[in-house]
Amino acid sequence: MTSIPSDGLYPTLIDALTLCVSGIAPEIAGPEAISRLRDAAQWLPFFPVLYLEIRLNGNASRVDLAQYIPASCGGSKALANHIESLSLDGDIPPVWRKLRRLCKQWNNPESPVHGGIEGVWLEVDMDSPILHIPEPSIFMAFHRNPPAPEKAVRAVEAALSGLTDFPIHPGGKRMFLRIFEACGKNAAVIHTGVWLARQTQELRVIVKGDGNSWISQFLKAIDWPGYGSWDTIKTEFDKLFDFADTITLAIDVGEKVFPGIGLEFAINDPGFQMSGWKGIFDELTTLELCDKTKRDAVLKWPDQISPRSVPDKWPEHLIIESLLRRPDEFSIFHRSIGHVKVVIRPDLRATAKGYLAFSHSWINPWNRKPADRRNG
Repeated sequence: MTSIPSDGLYPTLIDALTLCVSGIAPEIAGPEAISRLRDAAQWLPFFPVLYLEIRLNGNASRVDLAQYIPASCGGSKALANHIESLSLDGDIPPVWRKLRRLCKQWNNPESPVHGGIEGVWLEVDMDSPILHIPEPSIFMAFHRNPPAPEKAVRAVEAALSGLTDFPIHPGGKRMFLRIFEACGKNAAVIHTGVWLARQTQELRVIVKGDGNSWISQFLKAIDWPGYGSWDTIKTEFDKLFDFADTITLAIDVGEKVFPGIGLEFAINDPGFQMSGWKGIFDELTTLELCDKTKRDAVLKWPDQISPRSVPDKWPEHLIIESLLRRPDEFSIFHRSIGHVKVVIRPDLRATAKGYLAFSHSWINPWNRKPADRRNG
């Protein structure tokens, strides 16, 4: 991945975002959505992984943005420095001040946060025009080998103490511990986050497991209020379960688990990408959760973008960095389908979202493998 300076000013996301949306189908993002994305990107730091979150049925004017800041390439220090650059007359917006506090914990070897998380996701809602510095919601990514439940809960508690104006309720702490313990050997909490921009005390927890057999037992163990309907849900979306090789569960918690859940379906097997995603989107269309025009546009999204294909638009800082690298290393952006999420709420019709990934890496064209993993 691209290197990220850990001090001083560095590029914003705007140049990469411009490449990302270049030639994007209007069924995915219309002019208003693109304008809002560009307005937000000028305030966000350049990090090499981002997602576009789209509604698969209907309104194309709403496209949300998420970007990932990894610890592996000095991301926490770079993010902290970027936050300082947002100061307007010495004042930093409230949400970014909270994020700065998280960065201090993340950079402190004595903090549970330091060894507890491997990265941070920033998610910006685009439900209105971007008139000032956007206020993102924040999700923490846990290491692939999650810590023991008690250690993980301490990391979450420490992080939330800096991100929120309220301490985690004892009941919420017990609920977190229960969720971590319910994962057992077949699943793991991979993300947890807080909707800072939405003024809610609900916390989002993302759980990932092997296959889908773990989900029923997990939901029962945490007393999910909709557990009685799980068999019906499983039957309704059985073809999605069949096509996906990775299934993730999104739940909202406080002192208890809330009834709404999200089922995230992904395909990681390179040999199954095209046929698998076509099967998933065909089924979403059959279930009337995805417009046919959006299905067709999303299936055309995967691509690679190189300096040769858009020489006049390539980010200047990547051109400069290429001069410092070996002559057989080349800069490239990748477009791929990240996952789809089916949102299920009591007494409401299910809805679906698609997550389109856009990432940067350095490759050696002779072996088509990433040329440098030291930078995330």
